[in-house]
Amino acid sequence: MKNPSKIKKWQLLSRRSREVCADLREESFLSVGKRAFYGKRLLEEVLLPEGMTAVKTEAFYNCRRLKRVVLPRESNVGLSESVFRGCRRLQEIDRWEHITQIGPRAFEGCILLGNFEPGRDLRRLGDRAFYGCVSLRQVTVPASVSALGREAFAACTELESVTLEEGLTALSPRMLSGCLSL
Repeated sequence: MKNPSKIKKWQLLSRRSREVCADLREESFLSVGKRAFYGKRLLEEVLLPEGMTAVKTEAFYNCRRLKRVVLPRESNVGLSESVFRGCRRLQEIDRWEHITQIGPRAFEGCILLGNFEPGRDLRRLGDRAFYGCVSLRQVTVPASVSALGREAFAACTELESVTLEEGLTALSPRMLSGCLSL
C-alpha cells in the first residue's frame, strides 16, 4: 500500500487516510504542517514521532473525535495557533512537559480537556490558549513563562485552582475572566 503521508522538506503536509489512530512514530519529519489533519472526522488518537519539534497552525483544527495526542518522549515541541481548536472531545495530551510554547487559541473549545500540566520548558502561552476549556479544574503556570496571553484561561467555568509559581513575571489582562468556580 502506498504511504498515506505526504512529507516534504521534513514537514508532514497531509495524511490521506480514514484511520482512527494515526501512528506516526515510524515516520521521519520535524513538524506537522499547517492544516495537515484539518477536519479528519474519524481521527481519535495521534502518536507523534521522536525528533518532531513543531505543530503548525490549525494542524488538527476541527478533528471533532480526537481524544488523545501523544507527544515525543525526548523532543521539545512548540504548538502554533489554533492547533487543536474545535477538538471538542480532546481529553488528553500525553507528555505536557515537552511543550515549549502554546500559540493563540491552541486549545480553544476543547471542552473535555481535563488537565494542564506544563513542564519547566514552557515559555509562551498565547491569547485565549485555553478559552472555553470548561473541564479544566486545576492549572499551574510555571515561572518559566515569559509571555502569558490575554484571556489565556477565560471562560474555563469549572476551573477551581490556579497556581502561579514564584518568580513568574508575566500576567495578562482578563486571564481568568469568566472562571466562575475559582
